[in-house]
Amino acid sequence: MRFQKWFIGILLVSLVFSFSVYGKGPGHGPDHGKTKFCNKDKDAVVKDITKIIKQLQGNDFSISEKIFAENILWKYEGVAGTVPFAGTYQGQTGVKTFWKIYLRSVLPTKADLRYALRQGNILHLHWTEEGVVKSTGKRYAMETVQRWEFNDEGEIVKLRWYNDTYALYNAFLIHTNPRLSLALHPADYYINGNGPVDAAFAVQVVQRYYYQFSQGDIQGMLSNVPNNVVFILAGPEGLTKIAGTWTTPQGLIGFFTTLAANEWYNKFQLLTFTVDGNRVDVEFEEEIGIFETGKVTSCAGLHSFVVLTNGQVAKFRSYNDTYPVAWTYIP
Repeated sequence: MRFQKWFIGILLVSLVFSFSVYGKGPGHGPDHGKTKFCNKDKDAVVKDITKIIKQLQGNDFSISEKIFAENILWKYEGVAGTVPFAGTYQGQTGVKTFWKIYLRSVLPTKADLRYALRQGNILHLHWTEEGVVKSTGKRYAMETVQRWEFNDEGEIVKLRWYNDTYALYNAFLIHTNPRLSLALHPADYYINGNGPVDAAFAVQVVQRYYYQFSQGDIQGMLSNVPNNVVFILAGPEGLTKIAGTWTTPQGLIGFFTTLAANEWYNKFQLLTFTVDGNRVDVEFEEEIGIFETGKVTSCAGLHSFVVLTNGQVAKFRSYNDTYPVAWTYIP
């Protein structure tokens, strides 16, 4: 019965999933190259944005605010109320408010840029971040993704900051185990593909992956991964039963078996594709339930893929909203 319910839920994926090669909106088509950012190469754009981040972390808005759109939408994923700066902020004043709360709450100690994806007016920065929460003295470490979006005038119109929400939540709690706020998963750090891959081809490979998943075609999925595949789903491994690092096709059988035994999907919707060579990032929303507890939760996240020239998926990482998923496992 559990397997049947799981597959019924999975089939809903195909009902809400659009097979367009690129998502809709600014920066998702192949021809959005009009902004001053897009007239620069990727390295130059990344340099510009990291400079802006450093200014903001220094509480210096003198230059950076000039390129924020008046109605900029700035969103930091997290547990509102416990993580003081988690939430959505709008407008230039809202961005300033975010940074004031952020710098009042945490002391960032390290930020290493792992890699960047750029497609038109969209820039994704994948980081490992570390810091200390001032109120508890706890250290946190996690992998994050910043999704920056620009308009055709070169202004920043959106920022969405994906992070390990469960790890950061625990860093703000006094009495929890300090190790719960340390959540790095380095197994895929050096998986970069094996050569250039056409962007449309990369998306088709990822679409096939989702379609096979929606149909419960696990054997089809396993036939499209190499022996050294790395599959990472963030979250507290002692609590969220499907969280962890899974390797080899045989290891993925363990993941999908565990998934089918513990969770069902009411909804799984893909929102955007961002493509840069053999890397594909996919934003998604989902509503899942847990058999053991009966709890249901909705959350959003980002999937990161590396596609090989032979059409195999070498890496999958889920930057899922780890706090609500963990919550569903608690009786």
